[in-house]
Amino acid sequence: MKSFTARIGLGGASKKEKLPTIATGSVPKQGSQSGQPVSPKISSPLRSPVRRNADTSPESALLHVRPEPQKWIVGKQYPVIPGELFYMSIRNEEKLRELQDWQKANGVNVDRVFFTTDGDLQYFPFCADFGPMNFGMTFRFIQMLNQKVEDARRQGKKVVYYTSADPAERTNAATLVCAYLVI
Repeated sequence: MKSFTARIGLGGASKKEKLPTIATGSVPKQGSQSGQPVSPKISSPLRSPVRRNADTSPESALLHVRPEPQKWIVGKQYPVIPGELFYMSIRNEEKLRELQDWQKANGVNVDRVFFTTDGDLQYFPFCADFGPMNFGMTFRFIQMLNQKVEDARRQGKKVVYYTSADPAERTNAATLVCAYLVI
């Protein structure tokens, strides 16, 4: 049997260099008894044997546990820009108005400015789709949100962009917030 080593080469290299080995094995000589080709053994860390004495410490177990996906909670304020901009969806806008009126009547220091575009920016569907908004609407939203964030920053408040709990409205609003972060 002849032994061989396959090497990775760079196309067009002018001088011979020692390159890393990627496969080793043996090929039968001409006229061998079996005549069957022998496939090379690939040395790869992915094909390493399973360790029987694996680390079973609690710390190693924590590394392999996936966190549970976070459920969407209607009415919870999710930070978009921590300390400045939050996003939330609500089922009933009347409850939000009642809360704001109660805070004003009882002299509670309000540190948040609530704002929505549900009635202002509308998507006109082609068929049964629900979004995303066209670029003109997206640009209007970015200008509106920039103005709200600047005004709130001057007053020392935070902005909460909210939308209805309808999945289509919520998706479009989240897309607009993402576009605000990118653009």
